[in-house]
Formats: sequence, structure tokens, C-alpha cells
Amino acid sequence: MGPVPRRAAAAIATLAAAAGIAACGSGDDSGGSSSGADGDYVAEADAICVEGAREAVDAYVVSLDEAGQEAATIAYVTGLRDARTKELETLEQLTPPAEDEESFDEYLNLRRSSVDSLGGALDAAEDEDIEAFQSAESAAEQDREEADRLGAELGLGACANELSADSENEISEVVEASATSSDAELVCGLGTSRFTDQFGGLDGCVEAQADSPTAESVEIGDLRGVDEVNAVAEVELGRRGDQVDTFDVNLTYGDGEWKIETITPAS
Repeated sequence: MGPVPRRAAAAIATLAAAAGIAACGSGDDSGGSSSGADGDYVAEADAICVEGAREAVDAYVVSLDEAGQEAATIAYVTGLRDARTKELETLEQLTPPAEDEESFDEYLNLRRSSVDSLGGALDAAEDEDIEAFQSAESAAEQDREEADRLGAELGLGACANELSADSENEISEVVEASATSSDAELVCGLGTSRFTDQFGGLDGCVEAQADSPTAESVEIGDLRGVDEVNAVAEVELGRRGDQVDTFDVNLTYGDGEWKIETITPAS
């Protein structure tokens, strides 16, 4: 895990991690109706969140084509807000069993508050008000984290932003290999084409990684995301001389494997 290119993609990836690009979902791609009859509502909610997560990823990808960090940020937050609004409106149509109604309503209220904060972040981005943007982004993140906690208590594993054990193991293997391997081609092969494009292509990535020191230890802290869609991992790398660096590693899933999308210094 070598040098981090300073481009709009990295800035948007940091925002993606904070604002919740991998905010809910699961590997279940079966979909479902929006009627949500009692015992079925958990599975239906999970399917809704899978679709919402994929739309959030699409918004992220589209934002990378924008020229300049400001335009990319506005494009991403707009797409994310729209995806979250659609997701919330569909979740609101579900009918949980009576014993879950109060908690599910609280969960939805937290989700609404998070979406409202994203709207505030968008307004701030358009006004180029960095302080207001950071405040709104932080509020959106806090509400999503609280919604995740409550969702987990309700059994909403997908919408509570919990990865399966298999996904966690696979992601850990990719992250550890990228940080500890001295094989530059292997490390670059663990990234998506968008990852290597940040270095000017595969050859540029290999050249950059060739001179990059490997980590002596890897600690993966917070790991959240969507099975078979994307994930964000907080990673601590131990270097020589007791130096410790912390990064947010954003990964996406495709063709049956997890790959690194971006690596950014943790905020």
C-alpha cells in the first residue's frame, strides 16, 4: 500500500466513507416488493438497501468524471442524496410487526435526518462553504451510524451496514496483501482500473509501488459495507521506527472479487 495520489477521486472517496456510500446492503440481490408484510419486512428492507447502495456507488463513479474537486463533490453529494431519498421513500412503505414499529420508526427518522444533512452538505458545497459542508457531513454520518446501530438491533443486517464473515475475510486478505507485499504488480493488480488510473495507468502504478515501503503490521479497525457491492475499511499500518499511519481503504466488488478503489489518509 504505497503512495496516495492527490486527485479529486481521493477527495471524493474520503467523503464517500464519511457520508456513507456503503451505508447499507447485503449480497441478497433477489429484490422484493415494497408491501413489507410483517415477517418479510427484514428481507425486503435488505433488498431495498442493496439497490440503494448500488445507486450510491454509481453516483460515486459518475462524480469521478467531473473536472475539478468542487464539481466532483457536488456531483457525488447530489447523486448520493437522491439515492438515499429514493431508498428511504421505499423503506417507508414497509410494514414491520407491531413489536418493531416504534424502533423501526425511530430508525427511519434517523435516516431522514441523515438525508436532510446531505441536502445541507450539498447547499454548502455549492456555496463553497467548507466549514458548513464539514458540519453537515458530520451530522449525516452520525445519524447513519446511529441508524445502523438501531437497525442491527432490529435484525436489519443489510440496512445496518454489516458485512458477512466471508466478505470481511476476503477484504482483509486483499488489504493485508496490498500493504505487505513487495510485488508491485501484485499490489496494483489488487486495485480497480480507476485505482491504477490515479497513477497514470498500470505501468505508473507499478513504478510508484516499486519504491514504496511495505508495512510491518496491518490492523483493520472499522469495516463496513455491502456484500458484493462495496466496503470501507479503516486500516492502521505499522512502519519501521514505531510509525503508524491510518488510511481509509475503499473497495468495490466485481467479477467475483474485492478490489481496492481508493486509499486516502484517514481524517
